[in-house]
Amino acid sequence: MPSSSCIREPKIATLLPFSGKRDDIKSFINGCCLYMNGQKSEFLDEDAKIYWILSYMQTGSAKIWHNYIVALMYKGQQLFLTSDELLKEIDQKFGDMDKRTTQLLKIKKIGWQMNMSRNLRKQHWKLAMKDTPWLWSSNTCSTQD
Repeated sequence: MPSSSCIREPKIATLLPFSGKRDDIKSFINGCCLYMNGQKSEFLDEDAKIYWILSYMQTGSAKIWHNYIVALMYKGQQLFLTSDELLKEIDQKFGDMDKRTTQLLKIKKIGWQMNMSRNLRKQHWKLAMKDTPWLWSSNTCSTQD
């Protein structure tokens, strides 16, 4: 059995830069969680995680928000104690403000699409309902040991 110092962490793809688009928020947050949990040795503390997350906010409205947050941090304001706090704030700023209503509209829209076969509508409805429990829960990860 190899010693623990010989065990390597898995290779995990790095994130694409986040632009602030609402459609990309789930992928960005999930990608952050996956990378931070899979590459724990790269992050000495919560500050390293926070800086790493912010470093991927490089374009669009995410860049504007990033610049504002970094400016406050340079002035000595500690805005986030953990990466989870930062990810929750990112979700609030860039995510869907009313997830329940959006999901219900998606489900209703499936019912209105009469040009679909009954079986295809049923499949789309099942997929929409499958996403529903996830939407009610928090989008952040717990990266604490």
